Amino acid sequence: MVYKTLELRDKRVARLKWLTEEDLPEVVEALNSVIREGKYLFLNDEITDMEEERRWFEHSAKSGMLYVVARVEGKVAGGASLHPKTDKRAHVAEFGIFICDGYRNSGLGTAITKEFIEIAKERQFEILQLSVFASNTRALNVYKKCGFKEIGRLSRDIKFLDGEYADRIILELPLKDS
Repeated sequence: MVYKTLELRDKRVARLKWLTEEDLPEVVEALNSVIREGKYLFLNDEITDMEEERRWFEHSAKSGMLYVVARVEGKVAGGASLHPKTDKRAHVAEFGIFICDGYRNSGLGTAITKEFIEIAKERQFEILQLSVFASNTRALNVYKKCGFKEIGRLSRDIKFLDGEYADRIILELPLKDS
């Protein structure tokens, strides 16, 4: 069920809905399209085992993960997730997002990021964290525009299949006054 609609810069409409098991095949194919690009995600290999994905979804949902699927004109344009940490880190959530080619620079990533900041606040998390490749300047600009601050950098932490390296930047957004 659609819980929110967003108008993109180009006047297309994105519909956000919570991920269900039925969405997994389409979301995996969209995610695989980004994996094939080889420059935005940690994964090198496409996801091929749908049973493993179903187990991941079930386990993650039980552990409190929130995952939104964004559709534009009925097609998966991206997705984002919030993963709560546990125990002494239960006040922290990790944010992750992917936007498919053809939907970048449309405002979708910014809108979803802002939406998840509000969701994290509603869930009373105190800190939202994420990491991004230093080479992904578009995403880095979105995060900084949304208030995230760089708190660390892992030098040459990412090695692409072509042998090139990139730093991994750790960002966080305090959601509550300390």
